[in-house]
Amino acid sequence: MFAVVDCTGNTVPGAFMSVIGYTQLNEIVNQQEITDPGAILRELDRGVRTALHKNSMNNKNSKDGMELGLIHLEYAHNKLEFAGAMRPLYLARNGELEIFKGSIFSIGGISLREKVFTTTYIEILPGDSVYVFSEGYPDQFGGPNGKKFMIRNVTDMLRNIAHLSMAEQEKNIKQTIK
Repeated sequence: MFAVVDCTGNTVPGAFMSVIGYTQLNEIVNQQEITDPGAILRELDRGVRTALHKNSMNNKNSKDGMELGLIHLEYAHNKLEFAGAMRPLYLARNGELEIFKGSIFSIGGISLREKVFTTTYIEILPGDSVYVFSEGYPDQFGGPNGKKFMIRNVTDMLRNIAHLSMAEQEKNIKQTIK
């Protein structure tokens, strides 16, 4: 299993949120032995909201939370299970790029609606490449006009490099972001 996580907050609040998320994820996977990504995100949301409520100084709900993409790989069965909290998964296969959207909900924070985190099951084939990333890539400022990179450009970049070796992809991504 692996996750790409982007916590709200900078400095101490961001570090605090990271510790809560890390601790909760380890407990859910290692102690509760839950491996279904959607179920993990439901438990993570519950645990983060409880932790934030307990640590709130004014006993009000915190807006803090996190976005993440969570993957459970079963190499023996060529199967990937994915769930996202406001983060997608990109699958490059045979020159095509398919996007699997995550839930519209983040982990933690405040929501007036019931949060739904669904697991997507994907058969992995030889030559497939899978990409999960935080909003940090599309939100990078730069270029000649100092504009955000934007998700469209990330998608185009992935589409254009997916056929390359991983070493070449890394080099291309670093150069593009630079």
